[in-house]
Amino acid sequence: YPQDGTDLAIMVAGAGAGTVFKVGGKLYKKIGNKLKLVEEGVEDASRVVDDVADASKVADDVADASGSGKLKGNGLEDSEALDVDGINLPDIPGQMSSAIQKIPERDYLEIKSRSVHNPDSDSLVLGKYRPTITDDVEDWNVPGADSYVAIAREENATYFDLGSEWDAITSKYDMTGDEMFEAFNIPVLDDAVSSGKQIKFTHDPRTNGGFLQQEWEYLQDTHGYNRLVEIDGVWYAK
Repeated sequence: YPQDGTDLAIMVAGAGAGTVFKVGGKLYKKIGNKLKLVEEGVEDASRVVDDVADASKVADDVADASGSGKLKGNGLEDSEALDVDGINLPDIPGQMSSAIQKIPERDYLEIKSRSVHNPDSDSLVLGKYRPTITDDVEDWNVPGADSYVAIAREENATYFDLGSEWDAITSKYDMTGDEMFEAFNIPVLDDAVSSGKQIKFTHDPRTNGGFLQQEWEYLQDTHGYNRLVEIDGVWYAK
């Protein structure tokens, strides 16, 4: 078990979305990059992994947690202190995956932040990017009406889009397509699931291939989704 805030931060950074930690005798669920208090008796409490040897899942009785409400470990400044009731944890992408390790931490956090639009929405829109077409000429700099970006903007929904930055990032940091998916697409999906967002596709992910299909497969394999319900040309993940 971790003995200070630094160890807890590393553990939480590496844990999957929705993992429940026991800290100072209380239960906290990982939501994005935060630990949120799990109220006693609610459904989330059933997800607790307790009294096991798997330290990657459980942080138990971390020093000073119950006394001050903050977990300060060696090397953590006051501004980075872990507040177990919702304040951001220090983000340690280097502990999360080999893909993210290719990108300096500051760069990664900045890219990740600007890649997610309307993050506070209660729905996530996924789909294909389609261009605007004027006089039979495609303009890929402006999303067309059938593009997931345009649809998400109209609905004020959460969506992921790096635009022309995608190619620049892959070149600058020597990232493969799979590594980009792991570093940027997967966190968006994890956060959407842990936040309870409705997830919908503007194009059928089963027939369009590419990252869209990978996103649907990840939701199935990791989060237990098992069907798509089509309503008026939109596919809702269930």
